[in-house]
Amino acid sequence: MVAFIDLVGVRFGMLVVIKRSVDRKVVYWDCICDCGGAVSTRACRLKMGMTKSCGCLKRKTKWGYKLEDHEFYETWRNMNKRARKRG
Repeated sequence: MVAFIDLVGVRFGMLVVIKRSVDRKVVYWDCICDCGGAVSTRACRLKMGMTKSCGCLKRKTKWGYKLEDHEFYETWRNMNKRARKRG
C-alpha cells in the first residue's frame, strides 16, 4: 500500500495546494495560483515541476517563455541596436 502524503498548504512554483479531489480513482490536487487562477493537477506533475502555474506563465508570451530568458536574446538585442544606429 502506498503512503498518503497530504500536500494541502504546500507551494509548488506559483501554486499553493488547497484541497485533494478524486475523480475515477485518480487523485488530483486543486491549487490556487499567485495570479488568482485555479488549476487541478496530479501530484507527480507538481513534484516534477511540470505544472508551475494555472497557465498564466504561458499566456504571458506566445511561445510560453520570456524572450529575455532565451540564450540568444542579448545577441539579438545588440544586433537590433546596431541596425537602428545605421538606419
